[in-house]
Amino acid sequence: MNPRPDPRPDPRASPLAGPLTRAEIEEIAASAATKAVRETLLTIGVDVSHPIEAQRDFAVMRQIGRLAMDAEFRKDLEYAREWRLGMQSLRTASARTAIGVIVTATLGALWLGIQQLMARGH
Repeated sequence: MNPRPDPRPDPRASPLAGPLTRAEIEEIAASAATKAVRETLLTIGVDVSHPIEAQRDFAVMRQIGRLAMDAEFRKDLEYAREWRLGMQSLRTASARTAIGVIVTATLGALWLGIQQLMARGH
């Protein structure tokens, strides 16, 4: 008994009539490469539809990279951080001192008031 032939087309068969020319192969390869590169760049956050902006972003990143490698710039950043932390510490100490003065003055006034009331009572 002969099996009946499958009426569905072979999915491996090319829909083209004949073999591809070198130009067609190069066009397909270039299109696939362009699409792959575009998708890869978009995945890492580079907007390829605005190449001038992307070039500007990369130029800024290069400048920041150069600054990050500069020992003097890093020292400047460390100094600025120390200054900021010192100012925060000073602000905290000043606030605590102000609160302490207010509480002490209030308690002193309360104590004087109590002493005057007790002196009037005698």
